[in-house]
Amino acid sequence: MKQETWLGRLLERLDFTNDLNLPSDGEDFDWIDQEIELLKRKAKKGHARAQYLLGDYYLRADINKNLRSEGADLILCAANQGYDEAQMYLANSYLEGRYFKKDGSEAVWWYRKAAENGDQIAQIELSRCYAFGIGGSQPNYQTATKWARKAYQPDDVLPSSMDLQLEHEEEELGTRKLLQWIRLSAETSDSEALLKLGCIHWEGLLGQRRNKEKAYYCLKEAANLENEDALIAFGNLLLQDLNNKEHCAQALFCFEMAAKQGNIEALYQLGNLYRFGIGIEQSPIRAIGSFNKEAFRWYLKAGHADHAEAQLELAALYLSMDSNDKLKALKWATLASMRKPAYQKYQAAIEDKLTSKQRQEAQSLTSSWLSKRLKVTAP
Repeated sequence: MKQETWLGRLLERLDFTNDLNLPSDGEDFDWIDQEIELLKRKAKKGHARAQYLLGDYYLRADINKNLRSEGADLILCAANQGYDEAQMYLANSYLEGRYFKKDGSEAVWWYRKAAENGDQIAQIELSRCYAFGIGGSQPNYQTATKWARKAYQPDDVLPSSMDLQLEHEEEELGTRKLLQWIRLSAETSDSEALLKLGCIHWEGLLGQRRNKEKAYYCLKEAANLENEDALIAFGNLLLQDLNNKEHCAQALFCFEMAAKQGNIEALYQLGNLYRFGIGIEQSPIRAIGSFNKEAFRWYLKAGHADHAEAQLELAALYLSMDSNDKLKALKWATLASMRKPAYQKYQAAIEDKLTSKQRQEAQSLTSSWLSKRLKVTAP
């Protein structure tokens, strides 16, 4: 029978399988060879995605030097055709020194190509390359902010645990009884019930049709009751249209209210909104990045609450300040890396700019912060 290979699953998304004469069940054949032959035919005809997949296979299989070289050439061919996944592959490979010789400037070049094609992840990575001076240039937080602004999207309206919570309650009560209970509770201005009902209407949960108007009303009512999760959910709903200045200003207010309740995600989002000038009255002549001091204040609050993304932003901000405090930048990058190992490359970018003595000093700052954190969180 056909094997469930990673390549087979990718091919299904390409509509390549129509080209194959698949054998009947039980017939003995090597399915991976069929896939590779199909990719070879498509790649030879110049199909960028086929070139990318075949090149990745040759590089990862590590069969021999000639095939590795051919794999690299295929990835380059796909990237030069503007295929964003291949461009991202090259950027990541050059940045990490995987399959290609480590080269920060080449990584930045390919991130920029993918970013200009609208790839959101590439825009984020390019932003961080500028923020941390990867690729040979000096850190440039203003340019970093411009690319990060292009990539910025609000979080999901549905709280992360809401679908699981509703699924559990549905198992206990049944769909009909659960909906009836939530609706009755919402009529009594129960903020939690209003939040659930808003999420049900927004996502079309529990067999209900999606209804954005009802979702807006329910989440707004719950937010007016200062329900912490509802304030975040309604704020994210308002940010769905970043061109609506009134909605963005209301979202800023929602996050400020949630931040007063100690919501860590609200602290981080406020940093983002001030960084990008979203929901804030500003003169047209003021460039994006003019609110860095206010963004810093909110990122600092979130960073001290151990929010990894906020800690990474603090590292970048310290590099951009006039004092160019690389020691504090390394401290925050190290803390972010401890939470998310993928951020280690930014920590390394800062370390490359420091002497051995400075690294030790930064390590002492990190240890001191962790020690204080442990004392605060100790029971």
